[in-house]
Amino acid sequence: MRIFGIFFLGALIAAGFYLYLGARDATSSLDAVAAVASSLREENITGSNLDREAARQMISAMEGLLAAPDTISDHVEDLKTFAATAASWADAAATPSAELHVAVHRSW
Repeated sequence: MRIFGIFFLGALIAAGFYLYLGARDATSSLDAVAAVASSLREENITGSNLDREAARQMISAMEGLLAAPDTISDHVEDLKTFAATAASWADAAATPSAELHVAVHRSW
């Protein structure tokens, strides 16, 4: 019975050490991503706060273009404006934020 107890305690310590190292690796990976992400800013973009109403209007306009794809070529300048606006929102947004999520995922 003592051998089983010693084995169980050893396995428990090994599992705890494994989880500790895994958490430490995840933390260092997230820190590395944050360091790289902050240097991936576009040039000549000035950050601005997310305007939710403008975002809704842009989404509506893009959905309209998807409904009539043959008119997309007539709206290239509008799409460039949408992309620049989304880039400015992304530039001003904190890395883990709802604003960044909206700016990046809705600009596709």
